[in-house]
Amino acid sequence: MTKLTTLRAQLASLRRARALVRGGTAWSTMVTAALWTLVGVLVLDVAFQFGIPERLVLILIGAGVVAWAGHRFTRPLLGVKETDEDIALMVERQQQLDSDLVAALQFEKPEAAKWGSVQLETAVIDYVAGGRPRYQRL
Repeated sequence: MTKLTTLRAQLASLRRARALVRGGTAWSTMVTAALWTLVGVLVLDVAFQFGIPERLVLILIGAGVVAWAGHRFTRPLLGVKETDEDIALMVERQQQLDSDLVAALQFEKPEAAKWGSVQLETAVIDYVAGGRPRYQRL
């Protein structure tokens, strides 16, 4: 267990919440596109009274529109992957905090000993984990 376990848990919770909202937005976009396409197909079919071959072509065009909407709007939202550092940067920017949060997260990684000062690493982690009011609750 590390000194920033609570902080990492809060960042992970925020990341999951953002992913859930992003997923809901993506799938609601897909459902909306499908519903509008169905309305469009129905209106065109009623207005022009198509026969079966024309209806099939119209349905295929509608399926293409829904596929395009999924590719254009849904796929990019579902493809976003955020790390703890990404979330920490967002929190720092939104709360107008200094960059100690991201530095502490990076210094806590095992490979940090190779490229940083151990004293600086310990100082930054202790500074962030040491009960500073603005890092207590994200």
